[in-house]
Amino acid sequence: MSLRVGITGARGYLGSTLVRHFRNTGCEPAAWHRGAEAGSRYELGGNLKSLDWRNVGAVVHCAYDFRARGWEDIHRINVESSLSLLGETVSRGARFVFISSMSSYEGCQSLYGKAKLEVEKAVLAAGGTVIRAGLIYGDPPGGLFATLCRAVRALPLVPMIGRGNFPQCLAHHDDLARLVAGVADGSLVLPACPHSAAHPQAILFRDLLRKIAVLQGRRTTFLPVPWRAIYAAMVCAERAGLGLSFRSDSLLGLVHANPAPVFDLPGGFRPFPEGAGT
Repeated sequence: MSLRVGITGARGYLGSTLVRHFRNTGCEPAAWHRGAEAGSRYELGGNLKSLDWRNVGAVVHCAYDFRARGWEDIHRINVESSLSLLGETVSRGARFVFISSMSSYEGCQSLYGKAKLEVEKAVLAAGGTVIRAGLIYGDPPGGLFATLCRAVRALPLVPMIGRGNFPQCLAHHDDLARLVAGVADGSLVLPACPHSAAHPQAILFRDLLRKIAVLQGRRTTFLPVPWRAIYAAMVCAERAGLGLSFRSDSLLGLVHANPAPVFDLPGGFRPFPEGAGT
């Protein structure tokens, strides 16, 4: 029997893309997620011994619990649980691929980026691979990109975060899946450092929204709103218990992008499309 790849967060946007990619290439992955049956049920902080580890030669860790608020909860749920999974994987002699984010870098502002950064350091020290994914897009859209698409499609007047002059680097989900699969199966060996995974040509946030509007055939007007005002309103809403599809911490990650990402990966990523289709 060939070695399997365990994928945490297998029902998330990237996780489900990876599951589909492996299946299309004739490799049935171990899809680990909260809603799975016994042996495949994975939850951050859960019992790792109960997972089906048979013939698992690599683990791709995509899972992140966005419900956690405040650094203590984020650290306990996302950081400590990720370190436990890393330790379990290494003890079994399997490769560990950590899906981080380009929001993660020294000096980052968001708690999400800081949590990812702490796990990154442990993964690299243990001989694992760190991939910092850019803003992931594709068809069908998911994650943050889907939130942006919905806002542009539903609102004739879309609030613009500040002047929208913060750069975004985008990664098509199929390109990212091919990269991750190559690292997971051992056919691609990367140096021991964080790797930025996205097309190297950044797009300003305002231009990205305009491109999304064109792709959707929309004539949309954007209303600039100071980002700090948006951030304050989102924090108040979150403290009031309102569930937002886009979190205040994510806003920090958008506004405070990595000022100097390094792109050193082979193969490359396609540019964001100018015309119809993704």
